[in-house]
Amino acid sequence: PTRMPVAFLQLERNRQYWPKLAYPATGAQVSFRGSQILFQYFPGEGLQLHPLSTFKKANALHGFCERGEPECDEAALRRILDEMTALAVKRGRRFIAWEYLFYFGGGYPPWMSGMAQATGIQAFARASRLLGEPSYVETAKRALGAFETLPPSGVRTTGPAGGVHYLQYSFAP
Repeated sequence: PTRMPVAFLQLERNRQYWPKLAYPATGAQVSFRGSQILFQYFPGEGLQLHPLSTFKKANALHGFCERGEPECDEAALRRILDEMTALAVKRGRRFIAWEYLFYFGGGYPPWMSGMAQATGIQAFARASRLLGEPSYVETAKRALGAFETLPPSGVRTTGPAGGVHYLQYSFAP
């Protein structure tokens, strides 16, 4: 049930986009008025929520504010993290994740990216300190379980010579 908000949001954004706007280039990123999150066009898959790009944007907003640059927009940073909090999916009982709902690189949806998960954790933790918002650190903590859980639910694995390694994609051990 926690995947429903993402699924319905993607359907709504595709419904809004396709009748009115120009055909996007492969890999083009799109945002919508009133929202900070990013969607990316994948041929045959339509516009898809792109957690890694969205969290990269959040970290860029954080950096602008940390450096006191004119591009600093604390309200936009709050908005992007609040939107992504609402789109977090419970992956088992142990943690939340930001999933991808399209086929990619041999993986079937839903899957998660270790890099997107780590970038999201970083964005929430940094913003918590900058904005004085303890709930963001709590969200980051709830997402850490991905790095303690084996695939395909999480991204923790053992490397060829032993030791802990983390997967790029939960479907590709």
